[in-house]
Amino acid sequence: MLSLRHRFLTLVALAAVLLCIPADSQAADGRLRGVVRDTSGGGIPGVTLVITNQATRTVQTVVTSADGSYSATVPAGVYTVTVSLKGFGRQSRKDVEVGAAASTADFALEPRGEEEITVTAMKREETVQDTPVSVTAPTEADLRSRGVDDIE
Repeated sequence: MLSLRHRFLTLVALAAVLLCIPADSQAADGRLRGVVRDTSGGGIPGVTLVITNQATRTVQTVVTSADGSYSATVPAGVYTVTVSLKGFGRQSRKDVEVGAAASTADFALEPRGEEEITVTAMKREETVQDTPVSVTAPTEADLRSRGVDDIE
């Protein structure tokens, strides 16, 4: 029969071996981080990042902080990262590898006009940029202060 001391040492050795074996066969989580900037180099807050695992198609969404930075903990793997914000062009990056060490994916978004104004003052359609005369668009408050009540 085994002595109490021998049983204790056997249990300690078994526990040490079990602690060295990963709890599951999946890869460890990694960290994806970066900064989303505008064309002047300033960080853009409130940008939505959609992080999609290319193998499993699982999706995680994060939003940039006040300085334009973001950080997400995701399982190790290969991802597609898409960034978008109203008023800026959408941007995607494929094959972003995330491992046990932190991975970085920075983005630079370019402003995009939401609307195009068509001017017909020259009897033909033109954009504001192509019109050879000055074009102003008064606000509602300006019109009301000038006594304008209706379109006529």
